[in-house]
This record gives sequence, structure tokens and C-alpha cells, in this order.
Amino acid sequence: MQNEEINSAKTAKLKKIVYLIVGIVMLVWALSYISKPSVEEEAVPEPAIFASSIRVSDDAKSVVDNSSGEVIFTIDEAKKFLKDNGYEYNPDTFQTGNAKYSGECFSAAVLSYNKREIVFSSSCLPGDLPEAWIGIYKISAATCSLNGMQTDSVGDVADDCGEGGTQTSFRFMTGGGGDSFIWSADDKAVVYSAYLGLTGNTEKRIINVETGEIRVAE
Repeated sequence: MQNEEINSAKTAKLKKIVYLIVGIVMLVWALSYISKPSVEEEAVPEPAIFASSIRVSDDAKSVVDNSSGEVIFTIDEAKKFLKDNGYEYNPDTFQTGNAKYSGECFSAAVLSYNKREIVFSSSCLPGDLPEAWIGIYKISAATCSLNGMQTDSVGDVADDCGEGGTQTSFRFMTGGGGDSFIWSADDKAVVYSAYLGLTGNTEKRIINVETGEIRVAE
């Protein structure tokens, strides 16, 4: 009788230990499941950054990654954008419409704080009549090709590469050219020194990157 009581006590104790182990295992599993990111959270990667700093190339014909020297875009691509969108200089029609902008090289290019957009100005004009121009180039967040870029008539920029694997990157902002570009902290505006004709004088202005609206800086 005493042996049966002892065996029963041992069995009960063993069961408690087993239940305790099972409980601990289930608790650990539950905690790991709760802390595990959802599938949706895991599927959203951080935006890729193409360049951490940029500069105008030595020949002023392109804007390049300052570290690797890789070309981001060229003056020929910018001129193609002008032509495709009706801004290209034409000596026969420059007095009508906006088709009077040109430039054979870049005078300035500044990367935004979020590393996704570049404001630039053209220079090296072939004559007195064509105007320099200021544009925005949006760097693709994905691994899009930088060659053979497609442009549209309004200069809207897509958030992805689209079906063709390329991205509409250029946007015309204003004519006249400028330098000393400074992005606002939220990347929604740029302060710059606008060229005032052939006088060599400049005026401090602010351009809204999203709307293109320009006002004189206070």
C-alpha cells in the first residue's frame, strides 16, 4: 500500500514537471509568434539610394556620382527632354511659346536631402537668345536603367519604373538659369540665385519643387 502511494506521488510529480515543460515551450512559441514581423512588414524594403553625393563632371557635360564617378544623367539626355516636350530652341520660333531653352553643359547640380532628386541648371549657351533653364531630375528608387529614358508632355514623375523598366526623370521648372541651390529640409522647395538676363546680376528666389511656383526670397 505504501509503495502504491509512493508511485502515485512520483507519477503526479512527473506529470507536473511535464506540464511545466510543455507550458514553457508554448509560452516561448507564443512570444516568438507575437514579436515576429508580419509578412506585409517584411515585404516593404527601405528605399534604395543611388548616390550619397554628386557633382558636375569636369567637362560639365554630365552629373555624376561623386564617389564612383558613374554618370547619372547627361546634357544630351536633358536636351532630348527639351526636344520631346517642345522646349528646344528654334531660331525661327523662339519668339512664340516656350521653345527657347538650351544649354550645352551644366553649371550647377545639387542633391536633395532624401537623395532622390537633383536640381540643376544649364549653361554654355550657343548665343544670346537661348535661355538657360532649371530642372529637376528624380533618381529612381529601384534598379531602373538610366539609359533610354522616356519622358511625357507634362513632366510628371512616376514612383516606380513602370512596365518599360525606365522612369520619367526630368522635369522643367523655369527658364533663366541660376546657381547656389539650397534644398529645404523637407525637400519641397529650393532657394537659389536666379540669373537676371545678361547683366550678371542675380536675385534670391524660392521655387516650389512640387508646383513650380516661384517667389522672391525675403
